[in-house]
Order: sequence, then C-alpha cells, then structure tokens
Amino acid sequence: MLIVALWLFLVGSLLSCNKDEDTPTEIEPEVPHISLVENTILISDIVGLPEKDFFDKVQVEISGSCWEMIAMVEAAYEDGKITLELPTEFSAEQLSQVVRSHSTDYCGFWPATSDDTEALVAGLGDIIAYKGDQRVGMLSLTDWSGEGSVAGKYVVYYHYADRPFTLSGYSSTYTYEASFEKGWNAYANVSLTEEGTVLCTTSIPEEVSLTWYFKSWLY
Repeated sequence: MLIVALWLFLVGSLLSCNKDEDTPTEIEPEVPHISLVENTILISDIVGLPEKDFFDKVQVEISGSCWEMIAMVEAAYEDGKITLELPTEFSAEQLSQVVRSHSTDYCGFWPATSDDTEALVAGLGDIIAYKGDQRVGMLSLTDWSGEGSVAGKYVVYYHYADRPFTLSGYSSTYTYEASFEKGWNAYANVSLTEEGTVLCTTSIPEEVSLTWYFKSWLY
C-alpha cells in the first residue's frame, strides 16, 4: 500500500510539472520610458487632445543626406494608441554624415565632434497628426507641459545610426554628450537654462516623467 501511494504521488507531481510547462505564465512586456522598443515607437496616454477622435493617423518624415526626405512613415491612431514602425534599410547614399566637416558644411547633421566621423545617420522629424488629409497638430514626448520654467526639461527625438558613435563638444548654445548604438535611438535636448542653453544627450533617466503631449494647430 505504501509503494502504491508513493507511486501515485510521483505521477501526480510529474503531471503537475508538465501542466506548468504546457501553460507558461503570460508576462506583459515592459515598455521603456522613452517609448522606443527596438525599431518601433509606441505612443499612448496622450495629453492635450481636444476630443477623443480629434485625429486618426500620424505621418512622419525621415531626413537623410543634406536634409532631404528619404522616407515617410505612417500609422493609425486606434483605441488611444499608435504603433509607429520605423524602417531600418537605408543605403549609404541616403544617409547623412553624423557631423559637419567645417562651419559651412550643412550636409553634416550635427555641428559637433564624433569619435567616428564616418558614421551615417537619419533623423525622424515631427510626428504630425492628421484627420483625414488635414494636418491638425503634432505629438511630442517631453516632461514639459508648456507651462512654467523650461529649465531642466527634456524633449525626446529619434535618430537612426548605421553604427555606434559618440557626440561631444560645443556649438553655439548646444553641448553634446551622447552615445548612439546601431539602429534607432532616442536622445533628448535638455534646456539647461531659460536663456536657451541646451544639452544634447542619450542619457534619459527613468525618473524623468515623460509624457506624450498633443499640440493642436486648429483654434
């Protein structure tokens, strides 16, 4: 009788283990606070909409060599969310030099210094909201509501890089301290003072309370 009981216990344990293996626990993926997951921008919880269905889609231009548009991406606004998938296939001819080689080289993207001047990049432009074919506003990811001091506030942008590189140095009112990886990256312009001194950085602390804000162009 003891042997039979022990055998039933072992069988029950094995069945229990198999059941757990066959039914994995579902885990919701954690969305980074910069809203960028690999090559996709996830937009939700938008603040400032005049009404729920004020727009139905977004379009965004991607600029490359000498600031020319090299691609256009579009995504629907459904159930309060937008999933903006970004392209990753670009030719070298389409992309921009990461930094300018001299003061009048406006085809280079940043007037800064880089550890790899051969790096090539593309920039995601403003995220424009449409109602049908009419532009009605734009979206931005920031911790500044538009009221109060702008000092210390972050505005997030997105950039494609064909390889890792860093930015450093100074230009006019900008300071550059950024490190990019291959693929799409998020970086921020941070207002250091009310007078307009700005830090360009890829270091965006998780404690910064970033929110998607909608700015209407219709009044």
